Amino acid sequence: MKGAGDARLPGALGALTALAMAATQGGVGFTRDEGYYFAAASRIEEWIALLLHAPAQALSAAATERFWGYNAEHPGLAKLLFASSHFVFTRTLNLLPDAFAFRLPAFAFAGLLSVWLAQLGLARSRAAGVLAPLVFWCAEGTFFHGHLACFDVPICALTAGTGVAWARALGLLPGAAPPAATDGRRSWDGAWLSFVFGCALAVKHNAWFLPGVLLVHALLCRGALRLRALRTLPWLFAGPLVLFATWPLLWHDPARHLRDWVEFHLHHVHYAWWYLGDLYRAPPYDPFNDFAPITLTAKTMQLLIVNAASDVKTVMDLVAKAKAAPGKLNFGAGTITTKLTGYLFNKAAGTETVLVPYNGSAEVTQALLTGSVDFSFDGPSASLSLIQSGRLRVLAKFDPRPFPPAPDVPLITADIAGLDEITVWLGLVAPKGTPAPIIDKLQGEVAKALADPAIKDKADASGLYPATTTPGEFADFIRKEAQRWSAVVKESGMRYD
Repeated sequence: MKGAGDARLPGALGALTALAMAATQGGVGFTRDEGYYFAAASRIEEWIALLLHAPAQALSAAATERFWGYNAEHPGLAKLLFASSHFVFTRTLNLLPDAFAFRLPAFAFAGLLSVWLAQLGLARSRAAGVLAPLVFWCAEGTFFHGHLACFDVPICALTAGTGVAWARALGLLPGAAPPAATDGRRSWDGAWLSFVFGCALAVKHNAWFLPGVLLVHALLCRGALRLRALRTLPWLFAGPLVLFATWPLLWHDPARHLRDWVEFHLHHVHYAWWYLGDLYRAPPYDPFNDFAPITLTAKTMQLLIVNAASDVKTVMDLVAKAKAAPGKLNFGAGTITTKLTGYLFNKAAGTETVLVPYNGSAEVTQALLTGSVDFSFDGPSASLSLIQSGRLRVLAKFDPRPFPPAPDVPLITADIAGLDEITVWLGLVAPKGTPAPIIDKLQGEVAKALADPAIKDKADASGLYPATTTPGEFADFIRKEAQRWSAVVKESGMRYD
């Protein structure tokens, strides 16, 4: 029999999770996607301020479009919570730093996820109640993502919450209403199910799949339980009310905005479908023949980096240490380019170091700071401030351009021959068939803009160094890069899709 301690266990685990996120968020760094959501939340925060001072103006179509139109591919609830938290704790009370305030609701969602996973686990045993959230947070990348003002952990939490609400409505959890419960108790369970499902809808489109999953479960039930499940399902129809209530963009011309939202995700070219390790959906375009190249716009500076506390001071120190203990040193890499850089480094230097894969530069930088990896290959976007403050040391760069934060850093080829320039680059293309005068006009305007000292300084500070080419030069560059890296990918055996 489960006692009072078991009843308190989910809440305790949830509180510990939220506190752990809050205590460790300072060293997480920032991801690219989170920057978009910070920007979206900042706009919504301005809408909140306007709502408090001029409600009629804030509720107008022009205002909702202006303040909520950015990042319209995601619903409003999570961004509204990020914005509200920053508005209260930073803008009004001046209690928390910017990033901490934006992220505070994410910590709460992480705590709720632990609560609901523990509740599901306790339906089996006390051990399962503890292990369910623990196993989730020990999975690769989940604890890191739990810190971020993003949507991944919130939708995981609300998916679990919908599952708990469904199980409770069906009487499958301890303390749930028995089959003979009053209509009032059943109505409460149904209303709670619709609310949690509505919150999931209002956070991310992944919730679209939940009704189908619950319908399948209902049909798999037997006897009286199936009847109860089928009677509970209609409560899901009330869920979209939460979506509408928390997304002011839908308050004016909802049909258009809903259509845009759905079509965006149905045709999102970056979504890949994996099944048993195979990719079943590739990008629906030919990168060489479906576009008209305009110009290269920027290149990163690929760097070989160690923790400043490391005894490795030079590239040859690293090579010597790696050769003295083959397979013992490891390096962090968060993109396909940096993973391949590690492969090429080992090949050219004759070393055997071990790749530790991460999801992006922020995770790699954190691993380098904590000593989880011995060195890394990366651009400066996530590590620039740490390089400038002396917490990270750059051993070498992979192209000859100057690197102002470490002006004396040597080129990698000074110590290891056979390593060509390695960089991540960005460029601008137009649809195939765009008239040449338009291509040339765009190229000229981009080149002029990137030559502006103010723009160049901002780009340099972000680790993206402006670089321009003619359309013809850019077309040649794309093909040479594709040929070069295709050969390396094939040789290394790495998957890049």
